[in-house]
Amino acid sequence: MTQRNPRTKIRSKNIDIPTVLVKDGTSSPSLSPMLSPMPSPIDSPIDSPINSPIDSQIDSPIDSLTMSPTLSPVISVIEDPSMSPMLPVLLSSSPSPPLQLSISPTSIEEVVSTIVSRLSMENFKHTIQQLSLIGDRIQGTEIYNEGEAWVVEKLRGEYNYTVEFHTYEQNQPYQNWLSWTKNHLRGPRRNLYVTKVGTVRPDQMYIVSAHLDGRGGGGGANDDASGCALILEMARVFASIKTVTTVRFIFWNSEEIGMIGSKYYVQDRKPLQGIEDPSGVYPEPIWLGMIQHDQILYDHGPIEYHGIQSPSADADIEYEQGTVYQDQSVLLANALLNGNIKYAQRYPAEVSDEMYGTDSVRFADHCPSVSIRENQRKNEMNMGWAPNWHQPTDTWDTYTELDYEFGFDIVRMTAGTVAELAGATL
Repeated sequence: MTQRNPRTKIRSKNIDIPTVLVKDGTSSPSLSPMLSPMPSPIDSPIDSPINSPIDSQIDSPIDSLTMSPTLSPVISVIEDPSMSPMLPVLLSSSPSPPLQLSISPTSIEEVVSTIVSRLSMENFKHTIQQLSLIGDRIQGTEIYNEGEAWVVEKLRGEYNYTVEFHTYEQNQPYQNWLSWTKNHLRGPRRNLYVTKVGTVRPDQMYIVSAHLDGRGGGGGANDDASGCALILEMARVFASIKTVTTVRFIFWNSEEIGMIGSKYYVQDRKPLQGIEDPSGVYPEPIWLGMIQHDQILYDHGPIEYHGIQSPSADADIEYEQGTVYQDQSVLLANALLNGNIKYAQRYPAEVSDEMYGTDSVRFADHCPSVSIRENQRKNEMNMGWAPNWHQPTDTWDTYTELDYEFGFDIVRMTAGTVAELAGATL
């Protein structure tokens, strides 16, 4: 096993970790993958335009969303005193008796470690290379369609998923910052997704996602072919396992012009959560958590260190403070932090509280939501830590073997964590 980087941080932020009651009645910080309880839908401002600062996170305003209320799921945990960490037990919003799962943490970690071992670094690199070579994948262009077709062929042709699309009508007004895509702001668009249906709780799901569109003239290798490569490789491995809850893998469209694909997904699909259709299928299971990946290859520190990978390179897990699901998002972030400790091989992770400028922001007032990046979006990327961001240098061969190893440790972290949260079995 490769030597891990030291866990000392040169830039980590201090955050308040919510405490949870443990079995003896005392309280302790939670690093377990437990997201409980959810806020009541009464407390969530979904009958009026979203009140979180989503639209300030791009260079121009976006019209607010208006949502219809839906029932929030309740997640609880049944814990055997000899068993730790705890496996989430998912309870539907109906008055049916709780589903109780009692699984040894040793067996859980053995199963998940086996799943993580099936991930392929070569597949991860190959996807980044292929999508980068196709081109920037600007939404509304033939190059985007070519990139989408390549992903669809992988998912449908090689991994035997049923590929589905969420379609929407885009009508983004022109503004100066959109000059690079001024001819492609209006018209029909679609998000792409596949679903691993849960064997016990098909009506509840985790969303794991990245955005397929890109810009900058280099092919968008890091932004965001790297995130798409993570999603595609996870989908490949999860195709051959079982999960208690559903897991959906989504490739967003139009992120680069203001997170438009995820905006319409939330607007259109939120009211459908947990509704069973006549065939017994749940087209939109209840959202238990949303994990977005956006640029996961390059942590070279401040500008003066861009020639080499930072000796303290780490994954940045971000949630957004002040949202309806802030506390549950912290728990989701800590679950990923715990997953990093168990399943990543070299690079540590840290948690910060300023999730910003990516598709998970659209979900922040509707379910536990986090983004995973190479650097903090506000405090580091905006300060020059991402020299290839939206540049012609964002090509697959810009990144070193260490950069790819760094990104692949994030694949391990997310895959292992989601496998635990979703109750994966072989």
